[in-house]
Amino acid sequence: MIRRGNPAEKYRDVTKLLKAMYGDVNERDFVISHVLNKSLFEFIVATVLSQNTSDKNALKALNYLKKVLEGDLSPEKIARLSYEELIDAVKPAGMQEVRSKIIRELAEFFLDEEKVKNLINEINSGDIEYARLVLKSLPGVGDKTADVVLLMYLGKPTFPVDTHIARITNRLTGEARKSYAEIRRFWMKILEPKDYLITHLLLITHGRKTCKSKRPLCNRCLLKTMCSFYQSTKA
Repeated sequence: MIRRGNPAEKYRDVTKLLKAMYGDVNERDFVISHVLNKSLFEFIVATVLSQNTSDKNALKALNYLKKVLEGDLSPEKIARLSYEELIDAVKPAGMQEVRSKIIRELAEFFLDEEKVKNLINEINSGDIEYARLVLKSLPGVGDKTADVVLLMYLGKPTFPVDTHIARITNRLTGEARKSYAEIRRFWMKILEPKDYLITHLLLITHGRKTCKSKRPLCNRCLLKTMCSFYQSTKA
């Protein structure tokens, strides 16, 4: 909880200030943008490849996997690959044994058309929190992956949190928000739903380019006047 002031008031200009710093975000820098017009299966696979690695490595793995599959990243094609072939294909993303197991389990699920139909119906039948629970029942899908699928693929109002966003939130507020759920709620209370996606991308860009884990470039940051971390360094 923010101890002083109204967080919606204090941080209401974050999106505007980040736009001033970075302009239009190049969505092609994010692996997910390469599968927005693909199947739900391909989108979730790309999201799994992006977990705990850089978008650059995830995109390498995605492109190599598609090359191995002759351009058809489908559950049918995945099911025909040997375990060794799948491991080799996703190796650029790292953690290839874990990712291969998840992707194969996802393929098995998506091969069952009735299960997929029920999944989509369940996602669309309830509120956003219920939709998250439904997606999290899939292999390898946790909070962040569920939120990415809902926001970026299905256009539903939720806010994914990655390590960059968690770090920036902690520094802005001066509080150790250890919970994914708490950080997610923090931004969803501050932002209008129409700004969830652009702010999500801008915060990640900010974490990569300015608010770095080590040696953050505070002097060039337009958020510094509202940032508890920066104020503490000036005390």
